[in-house]
Parts: sequence; C-alpha cells; structure tokens
Amino acid sequence: MSEHETLVVIQATTFCNIDCSYCYLPHRNRRSRLSLETAELIFQRVFESRVLGRPIAFLWHLGEPLVLPVEFYEAAFARCKLAAGDIPYMHSFQTNATLLDATWIELLRRHKVRLGVSIDGPAFLHDEKRRTRSGRGTHTQVMRGIRLLQQNNIPFSVISVLTERSLAYPDAIFDFFLENGMDDVAFNLDEIEGVNAVSSFAGTDDPRESYKRFLERILERIDVSDGAVKVREIWKTARSLTDGKGDIRNTTNAPFQILNVKTNGDFSTYCPELITADAVSGRSFILGNLSEISIDEAATSNLFEKIEAEVAAGRELCRAQCEYWDFCGGGSPSNKFFEFNRLDVAETLTCRVHLKTTVDVVAAYLQRHLNAGIQRPV
Repeated sequence: MSEHETLVVIQATTFCNIDCSYCYLPHRNRRSRLSLETAELIFQRVFESRVLGRPIAFLWHLGEPLVLPVEFYEAAFARCKLAAGDIPYMHSFQTNATLLDATWIELLRRHKVRLGVSIDGPAFLHDEKRRTRSGRGTHTQVMRGIRLLQQNNIPFSVISVLTERSLAYPDAIFDFFLENGMDDVAFNLDEIEGVNAVSSFAGTDDPRESYKRFLERILERIDVSDGAVKVREIWKTARSLTDGKGDIRNTTNAPFQILNVKTNGDFSTYCPELITADAVSGRSFILGNLSEISIDEAATSNLFEKIEAEVAAGRELCRAQCEYWDFCGGGSPSNKFFEFNRLDVAETLTCRVHLKTTVDVVAAYLQRHLNAGIQRPV
C-alpha cells in the first residue's frame, strides 16, 4: 500500500449553476446526481482498498457540489464515517461559492470541511469568463459567498484561472487578493482540456514571455507586501529550488494517487480531467463501475495496464528530454491527451508556459536575493 495520501475526487453532480467559458466539463446543464447508495459504495470500496494510500482526501468536484442540498452531505458524511473505521480521512469542496449560506457554513464548520473557491481576481477579469447561462457576471455573487466565509472565520484557498488577457494586469490581480484578505492563491491557466478545445495562450507568439513578465511583477509585489499573499506555484517551486532538488511527486501521472468517481459509480485514475475524455474523443479511461469491480481488481486489469504503459512512456520521454524533470516528474496525462490525443508524448503547452516559466522566474529571483544577501519572503 502507498504511504502517500490518496485524493478521491467525487462527482456529486454533473450540473453547474454557472457556465464558465473555459470549463473542461461536458454536460454542465444535466442534473445527474450521486445517490446516497452509490456514495456509500464509494466509501466502502475506497476504505477496503489496499492499493490506495492513506489518509484519504475526498474532494467533491467535477460539477458544482453545493447544487446538492446540505442534507445530502450530512447523510453522506455519516456513511463515510461508518465505513472508515480508524482510517484517517477528510472532506473538501471545490466551489464557485455562489450558493453559500448559513446552513452551508454550519456544515463546513461542524465537519471541518476544507474549501477551495474559484475566483479570477477583480470583476472586470472574472466576469469575462465566469458567467451565468444568461450571460451575467458572477463576481458579485462569489464575493458575497467569500464575505460569508470570512465573517464566520471559515478558512479557504483560491484557484484563479489566468487567460492571456489576465497577464496584462498583475497589479490589479495582486491588489484584489491582498485587499480582500485572500492569502492562499493558486494560478491555473485556461488549458486545452475536455470540451475546452482552445486555450488563449495557444494563439500568442510567445506566451512564455508574457507569463514571465506577469510572474516577475507578482514576485515584486510579494516582496513589497512581505509575503502577504502566498502563491502556491511560487512557494512550492522556491522550496524545491532551495532544497537543492525538485519535488517530483507528480500525483497526476502516478497510478492510484488520484481516484475519480462519476455520479454513476464509474471510476478512473490519474487526472480528474481524463474522466471527460469519452465526451470529446471517443476514447474512455474508465476502469469500470464500483458496483461491478473493486479498485484493487481494476488495478490488475489489462485495461489499466495498457493505460499505465502509455502514461509511463510519456513520463520516460519527459525524463529523457526535459531539463525541468526534477520540478515536474513527467507532466499531466490530461494535458498530453487533450493536446495530442495520446499519452506517450512529452512537452505540452501547459508545461511550457506554466511550469517551465515559473521555475525560471523563481530561480532568477532567488539568485538575485542570494547575491544581495536578502532574506526572501517566498
């Protein structure tokens, strides 16, 4: 059994109450939902497995989880507790925060649920992409939910999706997070994944240069604010560089470090985004349904071995070809598949722009501070 934590991504519903233009998920207008019986089966299969590491981190995602009522999660969490025995676990939601109210606050507090909130910075950027189905911006609704969390001392982290246009506004983005008390931020790019077939970064001549300037300015602002906003890509890269070695534990391409389960009990491993592949490519990475096969049985199946061989070939290409291997560990299979329609490839747009540029910028920053004898704030 693995010594590492396992992330179990559960799709409580396919539906999302908003309609982000860069979202990779298909069927966001369908109201398929997880039954309590299937939720109980997920917990039983997960906790009985010897393939999955411990502890277990359940992430309710792949649709807006707060669409389902609080009562569903009260019942599901109770069944999870019974199935777990003495195995450690925790729950988290990735949410757009627009549906938060006092009853959700009580559930989050009582069950110590971790929370990730999706917001793309100031309204003029956020509302370009994160809109309702009628075309209205959602920034005001998201901020209402965030204020509710802050007023009730509920901790949360932020995922902020950057488009090519966002890179022109590092100060506006940093000021937004600083002034609104959001101190734990991760930047994602609008990637080519799932039904999102085009990235804004693919249409620029040199997206790395734009992203480089953006990150350099963000680092300057972190300096001035004495690290008041923690940007996860930056501090993780800085930690790897100062340790003298990269952190190559890449859970997205390591089998069964992540388990993804759809509303009907179908499951896969590797990146959660791969669970959407059949909707856009005709190829499926589903290993089976939990009502018919256990996780451990699936881990020895011919289907899994075929997928793992292709993922492993991609990892080895990255190891052989890329000088950034120590900071990546072989890239994300979902980026590879949705960009190239295969897994046994190396560099992707995402790793070229996002990962490599971050390493370059942070390495240069640390070198400047080392030469000047200044203590770094990241």
